[in-house]
Order: sequence, then structure tokens, then C-alpha cells
Amino acid sequence: MHNVRRNTRALSPVVASIILIAVTVSVSIATAAWLGSLSVSQMKTGAIAVTNVQFTGTSGQPTNGIVLSLKNTGTQLTTIEMIKINEERFFFNSSSGQNATYAATETKDLTLSNVGWLPAYTYVIQVFGDQGQTLGAYQATTSGA
Repeated sequence: MHNVRRNTRALSPVVASIILIAVTVSVSIATAAWLGSLSVSQMKTGAIAVTNVQFTGTSGQPTNGIVLSLKNTGTQLTTIEMIKINEERFFFNSSSGQNATYAATETKDLTLSNVGWLPAYTYVIQVFGDQGQTLGAYQATTSGA
């Protein structure tokens, strides 16, 4: 028979457990830091809420308008590029004459001219940002018969 020499020197169970716990904690800290950096960049959002809709002018006239009270409910500066009412589009840029940029939590009115709204009709209002993203939506019905 072979005389197998056995070396009984090894890590004690206590030391092995401490090493495993240390490795687990360090991996957890690294993962938490990585996920934290991802979530901070995602927390900057732009969202526009329509707080009020006022139909101006005489119903059925092509020159009547809509005044939208808008609030930036997001956490960063947000610029509106387009508002879509049903299928009609209204664009905003530096040449449109209206400032469609909202600071975080800012509220102001935006006037849409020549809408031609009709009485007792429902309008779906969608707000789009300068990168084409949907910032908010609202539905309003005009009064009248």
C-alpha cells in the first residue's frame, strides 16, 4: 500500500467564512455604486402637465384659439417642440414668437391661434418635447350645443 502523506494544514472554517463575507460585501458595494450611478442619470425627467384649457374666441370660427396652462412636473429644463390637438400640429421654435421652454416646476400659459375649435367637441391634446418624446397628454371638451 501506498503511504499517502496527508497535509492537514488548511484554512479554518472561521477564516474561510470571514473571507467569503468580505468578498460578498465588496461585490455588493460595487454593484450598488454601479446601479446608483445609472439611476441618478435616469432621474432627470421632463414632463408637462396640462392644468387648464381655455377655448377663446367664437366657436366655429377659424381664428379662435386655445390657451393651455402648462406646468413642468419634471426635474429638469424642458422645451416643447410641438403640441398636437387631435390631428393638427402646432410647432414651437425660436421663430414662433412664444417661449416654450419651462424650468422645473414652472407654470405658464401657451396660446395656440387659429385652431378653429367647434362646440361640444372633444379635443385630445398631446405635448411633445424637443427630442420627439411625449411629455404629457390631456383631453378637453368644449361647451355648447
